[in-house]
Amino acid sequence: MLRKRLTFGIALLLVMALMGTLAFAAPKKIVIKFPTVHGDPNALFNRGGAKIGEELEKLMPGVFDFQLYPGSSLGNEREILEGLRLGTIEMTTSGVAGIADPIYDVFDMPFLFRDRDHVYTVLDGPIGQELLEKCADKKLVALGYFENGWRHITNNKRPINTPSDLKGLKQRVVEHRIYLATMKALGANPVPIPYGELYTALKTGVVDGQDNPLANIWTAKFYEVQKYLTLSGHVYSNNVIFASKKWWDTLTPEQQNAIRKAVRAAEEYERKLSIEMDKELVRKLKEKGMIINEIKDKEPFIEATKSVYDQFSNVFPPELIKRIRETKSKHYPYTD
Repeated sequence: MLRKRLTFGIALLLVMALMGTLAFAAPKKIVIKFPTVHGDPNALFNRGGAKIGEELEKLMPGVFDFQLYPGSSLGNEREILEGLRLGTIEMTTSGVAGIADPIYDVFDMPFLFRDRDHVYTVLDGPIGQELLEKCADKKLVALGYFENGWRHITNNKRPINTPSDLKGLKQRVVEHRIYLATMKALGANPVPIPYGELYTALKTGVVDGQDNPLANIWTAKFYEVQKYLTLSGHVYSNNVIFASKKWWDTLTPEQQNAIRKAVRAAEEYERKLSIEMDKELVRKLKEKGMIINEIKDKEPFIEATKSVYDQFSNVFPPELIKRIRETKSKHYPYTD
């Protein structure tokens, strides 16, 4: 009996030791911290980021531990990029990609794109991919693009149908030289104001209006302090998806390939989501009392902003602008 108990005890110890060895030898998941500055879980960039994690789990089950950090919980956009450079953050989607390479600011140029088909053809084609591959910041790896949507103009004075309608309006702009130059060219008085202070500035009349994608106009409740919404689509706003080069170089080619595939799937998912939201938000903003009009003839606006292209010709080579404008659009079914 004693011998049986000893045998059983030894066997149990061996099993436990084996299990401990296996547990110890189990591969550790690769952590991917993916911070954004948007606090709303339904914000486009948060849902797009979460989609990357979902796709990675399908492609390589159990390999990655994808962690979304919304609401600037890991810092503002500049701080997040610095974290990527240091390797303390693995991935992000950045609205200040021009810090990594000024060439990415080309997408902020006014009336550069005809429509979404044109945008997607450029981003998915040779031009967009060249810009990703030639990122000037060698501590970052540029992987793809998320969409923030078309920027539209709101104000409290009047509908905007021609550039002259903007004359004299105090319009809040992003503190960025292209946005300042664009509003000046259109005849408005641009006033740089941080996004977090914009609602109060509109409410108190510090500025007459602003411009933002529909999703931002809705989530920030600008409809409470703005009367007119003009669907101008004067700028296509996007973000670049970055990875830390220091971290990226620790991955196997198979893992890198899986991340690229996951990013591509998330790009398409986020685009479709953005299009759906735009359609829904026009209706919702109208229901909130905004008076909505769409600019039918954009040629006077395009003519008025030609000076912006002259001003930045030393930053964005004219041949790049020409290539973008002359790109023949292919049709994307989900843009219908």
